Amino acid sequence: MNTSTIFVNENIAVVPICIVITNGPVSTAISVTLQTIAGTATAPNDYTAISVTVTIPANSIGTCTAITIVDDLFVEGGTSNFTAKITGSIYVAVPANRSTTVITIKDIDVVTFGFWANNPLTVLESSTTVQICAQMMNNVVLGIPVTVELRVTGVTAKTYIDYIPLSSADIVFQSGASGQLNSTSCINFTVIDDHAVESNETVPLSVSSTSPVSTLQASSTATVIIYDQTDYVQIGVISPDFVTEGVNLTATICAVILDGTLGRSVVVRVNLINITADPGIDYETTSASFVFTNGQTTGDRQCFMVAIYHSVIVEDPEFFSVNLTTLDPDVIIPQGHGSTTIAIYDDPDDRLLDKNLPVGIVSTDVTAFAYRDYKLVNTTIVFNSSVAQGQSLCTDIYFIDDNIVEYSDEYFILTLIPIDTIHTIIQIPQAIVHIEEDTDDVVSIGALYTKYNVYESLPATLCAVILNGAVERPVSVFATTTSITAIENVDYQGVRSYELVFPPGSTENSTVCLNISTFNDTVIQADRTFYIGLQKFDPSVLLTGSVSTLVTVKQNPIDNIQDYVIPTYTVSFPALSVVGSPPSCISINIIDDNLVGNTDVLQLLLLSTEPVHVDLNFAVTTITIYEDPNDYVEVGMEYALLNVTEENLIAMVCVLITAGVLEDSVTVTLQTYPITAIDGKDYIGGEFKLTFSPGQSMSGNNSQCIDLIIINDHLLEHNETLLIILNSTKEDANIVKVSSAGAELLLTILEISPSDTIQIGMIPLYLQVVEGQQPFVTICAGLYDGELGRNLTVMLTVINSSLGHTALFGLNYLLQSQTLTFAYNELNNISNTPCTNVTIIDNNIPENELYITIGLSVASEDRNMVDIVPGMNQTTIAILDDDHDIVDYIIPSDAITFSSWTNPESTRWCVNILIIDDNIVEDSEQLTLELVSTNPLVTVQENVSLATVIIAEETADYVVIEMQYSSLSVIESNSTITVCAVITSGILGKNVTVVMVTHSITAIDRKDYIGGNFTLVFTSGQSAIGNNLQCIDLVLIDDHEFENEERLFIALNSTPEFASAVRISPAKKELLVLINEIPTTDIIQIGMMESFYRAVEGETPFVTICAVLYQGALARDLTVMLTVLNSTVGDTAITGRDYILQSQTLTFVYDESNNISSTPCVNVTILDDHFPENDLYVTLGLSVASNDSSDVFVGPGKNQTTIKILDDDHASPVHDCQLS
Repeated sequence: MNTSTIFVNENIAVVPICIVITNGPVSTAISVTLQTIAGTATAPNDYTAISVTVTIPANSIGTCTAITIVDDLFVEGGTSNFTAKITGSIYVAVPANRSTTVITIKDIDVVTFGFWANNPLTVLESSTTVQICAQMMNNVVLGIPVTVELRVTGVTAKTYIDYIPLSSADIVFQSGASGQLNSTSCINFTVIDDHAVESNETVPLSVSSTSPVSTLQASSTATVIIYDQTDYVQIGVISPDFVTEGVNLTATICAVILDGTLGRSVVVRVNLINITADPGIDYETTSASFVFTNGQTTGDRQCFMVAIYHSVIVEDPEFFSVNLTTLDPDVIIPQGHGSTTIAIYDDPDDRLLDKNLPVGIVSTDVTAFAYRDYKLVNTTIVFNSSVAQGQSLCTDIYFIDDNIVEYSDEYFILTLIPIDTIHTIIQIPQAIVHIEEDTDDVVSIGALYTKYNVYESLPATLCAVILNGAVERPVSVFATTTSITAIENVDYQGVRSYELVFPPGSTENSTVCLNISTFNDTVIQADRTFYIGLQKFDPSVLLTGSVSTLVTVKQNPIDNIQDYVIPTYTVSFPALSVVGSPPSCISINIIDDNLVGNTDVLQLLLLSTEPVHVDLNFAVTTITIYEDPNDYVEVGMEYALLNVTEENLIAMVCVLITAGVLEDSVTVTLQTYPITAIDGKDYIGGEFKLTFSPGQSMSGNNSQCIDLIIINDHLLEHNETLLIILNSTKEDANIVKVSSAGAELLLTILEISPSDTIQIGMIPLYLQVVEGQQPFVTICAGLYDGELGRNLTVMLTVINSSLGHTALFGLNYLLQSQTLTFAYNELNNISNTPCTNVTIIDNNIPENELYITIGLSVASEDRNMVDIVPGMNQTTIAILDDDHDIVDYIIPSDAITFSSWTNPESTRWCVNILIIDDNIVEDSEQLTLELVSTNPLVTVQENVSLATVIIAEETADYVVIEMQYSSLSVIESNSTITVCAVITSGILGKNVTVVMVTHSITAIDRKDYIGGNFTLVFTSGQSAIGNNLQCIDLVLIDDHEFENEERLFIALNSTPEFASAVRISPAKKELLVLINEIPTTDIIQIGMMESFYRAVEGETPFVTICAVLYQGALARDLTVMLTVLNSTVGDTAITGRDYILQSQTLTFVYDESNNISSTPCVNVTILDDHFPENDLYVTLGLSVASNDSSDVFVGPGKNQTTIKILDDDHASPVHDCQLS
């Protein structure tokens, strides 16, 4: 080999290898073998291996060949080598020290790095981590690991406050990483949300490498910008609710950070606004600006003092308000925290009366009642500056003689109520006024009947009646019977001084009755009589009119009816009669009594007379008298048609005997059949049995009745009908006939209940539509109150608009239907609304805005049952014209004419461009004008042939956006509530954004709802007409706790970017959200801890009773009531003598853990009255206030507790026991 070593770069492509003859040349060609041997360099990655024969030509001293070097783009660093070796033959000798050449290859591949990211890299502060990545930027592959160092320099963000410093600053690319595959290696950069209001912060980053095989690209530096997008601070104003002049010399007013932390300074301003107080007279006129600085956080405040001035004049409380404002977009003043009202109370020691001091007079009825027993002339007495000390002011009380019998002593209580509680002290607040009863007040009572006839066995109903007057206390008269021809206890049941009591509230024509039983002796006899007379012992009762009733007991009509007659009862046999002689007979006359009854049986007994003997086997004979098949009773319904209102609840249905007299009982049936009424929904139907008694006939007592139950379903429906059919029973079919005229009764249930009224109204009340853009609008009627039991059709009528020009039917619109029908089903609510479409016609005629007003009305037959909600009786549709095309500019003439002899240096010719204000919110627009010659003799200078007109956006163009509603109510179990913002004015020609921000009032973020900042994007083309909404879905959380209604509000704010293009309506800048409790899932159960207690008077000073929370959890305080009940066990203890109940309420106090040990209790003091008596009982009932009754219930068997008080006063005296 001509050399032992060769050094080459990797990109050399080939390396020459030369072989020389060391003792030549020779005259003939010679050959050697050349081969490569791998070292740290390998084939084929680093070179191309060869094993070839190399020939040296004759007469030459040597020759060369080439070995290919491979540039593998593999970054390895340093060098690698391989060996080229020649081998001779028997004719060619190769010296050992000259047989090899070592080729060393230097790796010159370099990797280039840069940042793989947008530069700058933006990240929200609320993000957790962001990856910082370096990337191989050129087409190489790493054969060794390469480290890139990441450095942070010149930051404005703070470590451990805004971000966590990098734990490892090295980014390592491992062997095998390929630039062709855009290999990257990353580390995590952790961002901290410090919840501070601050400017955006930066973290500059750079990469560097000390590796000789790496270089850096221009993108080796980057900046991380941490955006403070969602942080805001809530600031409110606090002040005392009141100050007292002469006591408080100043009022301290503060602005306080309610929530959040500051990373920069913000400014708020406090202004004082007069309400009734006078600035400069009652308080100092001032205002203040507060600067909250970097680092201040929740609870920090800035304050100033306002001087309160004092006068000696007696005055009413005076008021001024404190308002907090700010211009800083990152400062939120929550609803309810932006203003306070301070009351300036008068000094109680002020005595200069320069005003009226009214004192109220309130009466409390006890046993006397206002406007019946008395009347206050004035309910207010006014003291003024003219009333001297010690002087009295009076008012009159009118006493009314009501001529009513009442208790002897009635009274009521007068109470003086201070209206000005600061300057008025009532020393004797109450007086009891007694009204003595007028002894002339009497009530006149007499017998209701002077005569009363009754068939024996039927009761005689005798009544006393008030003929004149009224009673407010019980009064009694006494009834006593006196026999005339009737025999007491044989013909009737007598009474002695039977008390008839008229209850309180009885008035003229009120009656009190008693029933006197009469007896059927089955003996045919004349009518019998007795008296029942009234007596009185009450001096307030005056017996007038008839004071007794003559009662005639009439013979039962069937007692004197005979079934047979036997003219003679003697059977005679002639002399010499023997066996076989003709029989001797008697005649029995069978009488047709025309009574309806069963078969009658007659037995005849043959009695002997001396000396005739009767064979006892033949002494009795039985005669059966069968009922005449022509005897029957005819029955029929009392009415063929009967109307009853739904509120009657009972329909009396009667069956009458229309022919015949009953000797025995018979039964008929009434069966109901629905027509439009529904059994079980409108009435309780079925089969009803009625039994007529013996003696009933077509005259006198001829009816039997049932009470058919009517159900008031409180539904708006048509009148409903059912059929009632009268039938005889199978047993009495032969003797009972149903009259064809009285076999059926059609019962109509009238729908006239005022409680079944429903309320309807139009939805919506106002619409805007653009002709040519919206083909139709939908209008509906809504059911706002009540339920339907039938279909209801209402009418739509087009009426003249009061807003402007009235649209014309057929030219501007078509009303698809003039009626709307509410369809009856089981669930009708506001979402179940009948609707119709109003077609909007594009007539291509320029015209003014037009209006359609459509009124809602009800058919005459439904007006008593259907009301239209006031203010919701019509819908107005505004039709906006689309035939005025919107343009940005107009060029009246696009030609410029230069006249003859125009001096080019002194004359300019112009064209007017009319710029049109389209009132659309949009970006600036650009118009390009080109000057073109139309004359071949005129050329246009090219560099000034174009002109650009920029139409800058008018700053007065804006859209007004507001919340869709001022308040929304939602049930806690709803998963979301849709909250919308609406464009109420203007048109958008570009996208704009607004932000909704939630603020807690009583609702808690993450416990009752998921709050935050929500960005809404209104897009180009949206306007106040048509598509004008953007909405969010606010997530609600059902915490399953018993609590009050919870509140939050959502504030609508414009963003700084679109502050000039978007204005938020102050009237609807905020939405109040009411989250209502769910009574069916958040119910709690309470009860008494114990049901029975035992106490001994004189030994047990008190008994403690408690209420227990058995089920559920509280999220607010709950107060329940204790009520003293009459004991059902024994004698009832008397409050104030036997016991004292310390409190009549128990309060469960809200905390985080309510269980059975968390119990409100009250003591019942046991009094020792030193009076021998029976054991006494106190029963206390537990109940819930009406407003809590749907959420709280008292557990079964746990609603009351009883205290047994044992008497200690039954001690027998001990005498002469000789005790020491």
